Amino acid sequence: LTQWFDAPEQEALRQELVRVGVLDAVESQDATDDVLLLDDLIAEFEKHLTFEKERTPAYVVAQVNILNRVFGDCGFHAWGDIVPDKLKGWLLTQRNGERGCSKRTYCQYVQTLRQFGKYVVDELELADVNPMRKLKRLPHVKTDQPPPVPAGVPRACGWGDRKSTRLN
Repeated sequence: LTQWFDAPEQEALRQELVRVGVLDAVESQDATDDVLLLDDLIAEFEKHLTFEKERTPAYVVAQVNILNRVFGDCGFHAWGDIVPDKLKGWLLTQRNGERGCSKRTYCQYVQTLRQFGKYVVDELELADVNPMRKLKRLPHVKTDQPPPVPAGVPRACGWGDRKSTRLN
């Protein structure tokens, strides 16, 4: 019976049973062999950052921790599990939650996720589409510098208004 059901002629029947919920979408062993587990992909990404990109150990650990935290909190175990809307929801929860994260942390999460997705698609060539490609960073605001002075308005300290003069 299993051989009959796994025959290519029965594909339409299998798809109908999946559609009505009688069967799971991934039933056969062959299909599970092609699953890209996130733990394996993250390990490859870690090697890539360490050896090819020559990043510092602290940077590599930070990136891996971000990926493990995000994917773990979202319940993603395989590449195919990644749902962009669920990622966006998680990011917004982190930003607007009880102890909301800073813009810098939020942008770091987004950058790490996008970099990881680009690596899997472009470098490993194991997937066709990066589900994280449309995640957006928050607008960048420099907090350590004063806002720019509009043209024509003299600066309070006079810097940049006249040529530097040297006192002897």
